[in-house]
Amino acid sequence: MEPPQARGRFQQAVQEIQATAIAPKKKRLFAPAQPKPKKITRSEAKKEEELNTFTKLTVDYLNNKHADVEPESNPKVYYSEYANLRNTPGRLVEPETDEEVLALFDEVADAPPRPNVVSWFHVEGVNDAVIREFFVKMKLRLGAPSNGGGKATRKGDDAVALFFKRHREPRLRFFGTHMYLAMQLLDRNDSEGDIPMVSDQQVSVLFVPNRRLVLTVSEYASPGTDFDRLREQLVQGSSACNHPNADATLLLAVLADKFMEDSFPLAEELGDYLELLAHALITKPGLRYNIPADKVRTELWRMRRFALRTRRLTEILQEDPLQLFENARFQSFMAVVERQAQSLAELCHMYNERCGNIISRIEVHQTQKTNETLFTLTIITALIIPVQFLTGVYGMNFENMPELRTTYGYYVFWAAVPTLCTFTYLMLRRKGLIEDDSDIRITQLMPAEVVSAVSFISKRAKRTVRAAGASAAKVAASGAKAAKGVATGAKKAGTAVSVSIKSASPRFSGGGSGGSGSSSMPPTPKNAA
Repeated sequence: MEPPQARGRFQQAVQEIQATAIAPKKKRLFAPAQPKPKKITRSEAKKEEELNTFTKLTVDYLNNKHADVEPESNPKVYYSEYANLRNTPGRLVEPETDEEVLALFDEVADAPPRPNVVSWFHVEGVNDAVIREFFVKMKLRLGAPSNGGGKATRKGDDAVALFFKRHREPRLRFFGTHMYLAMQLLDRNDSEGDIPMVSDQQVSVLFVPNRRLVLTVSEYASPGTDFDRLREQLVQGSSACNHPNADATLLLAVLADKFMEDSFPLAEELGDYLELLAHALITKPGLRYNIPADKVRTELWRMRRFALRTRRLTEILQEDPLQLFENARFQSFMAVVERQAQSLAELCHMYNERCGNIISRIEVHQTQKTNETLFTLTIITALIIPVQFLTGVYGMNFENMPELRTTYGYYVFWAAVPTLCTFTYLMLRRKGLIEDDSDIRITQLMPAEVVSAVSFISKRAKRTVRAAGASAAKVAASGAKAAKGVATGAKKAGTAVSVSIKSASPRFSGGGSGGSGSSSMPPTPKNAA
């Protein structure tokens, strides 16, 4: 406990402080002058205005890009029912009115889940009333914390609210009775001039494992993504989902695979446009291609972001923290989707580099044009230097300048101007400062030593080839002559051998001692008789 004296001193100090605060301040005789507002120049005001405009555009972009999904007053509902068996017909329903939609919800909710049969609702357009009615009919929880117990206490835990939020990354939430998954798909948007544009939309997926039920909700009807064809394949029993080893989760993998396959034609279209842009730049260079190349780069960046998000989605589903995606066919499908996402990301990266090369060529062309302009101005300045020298010399105010008093001095000056300019031009041309590149060869761009060395090598190579050809011809001729001599010798040797054999054999002798009776011909039967 504080002593009374200390308490009194404290109260006195408090009173003095309050009196000082309440007492009016005395006016100072020499009050400091208020600083004058700083004058803003026109350039500073323009920079500030541009900064404010950029900030406003950035805020508007972020607000529109990541804003909530706009609700649709008249959504379109489709219902498909298929079996996990090949060539087994299913069921396809397209309700037209709200009463038919509610009746369809009641029918599916009252029917017990059947084995090997999957129910799929697809809604084009996010509508709060339709989604909440679906939750009520199917007896799904509108919200639950991540641990699965109790009711939702935060607004972000509302399961219906997730359908209206635009998620920047794949989102996987489990609400006890169902699972929520956010996916994305790309669409071919209207062209801006001749530039193909790409738009993305969010597809919310709701999976009910106990009922083998899937609900997908897209922001709007997508003409580029053909859900009708997929529904027909499911109903006809010709889809990958119509397999005995498949379950309801395979539909999620098939949808992810379809979204990824539909994005490749968009990337190829952007690549074809880049090729046209590159050919146009080669044919007629200019700065007009800068903005189209920049816009294509933005679209490629958006597609690469979609591929990376899809790859992240496959990683989340393959990790399977909820142990809902243990089907082997589902895991194999997600592995394929992951490879496709990697391929799309690499393709967009390649096209992005191509776009960067086009922009670099545009910058090089701009730099070249600037250099050519400066070079032209420099040449003009160099040609005018002698004229400036003459005007400077004869413009001096000296009294003793005889040239100024001549009769034809003015005409001599104008005659000297083109002469000096021509002389200067010829000197610059001789020094190599002015060249005509309209018809230039590659050899003219090389140093003289390299050109002479190449010419010498080529001439020596030609002589070597000619000499090798001549030696080969000589060798061939000598070989032919030798072969002819060998043939002649062989013929002579054969004749001599045959003669010696005939003379040594008694069969070819005449049989008597008389030499005249001998003959080289064999005896005939008449002679033998």
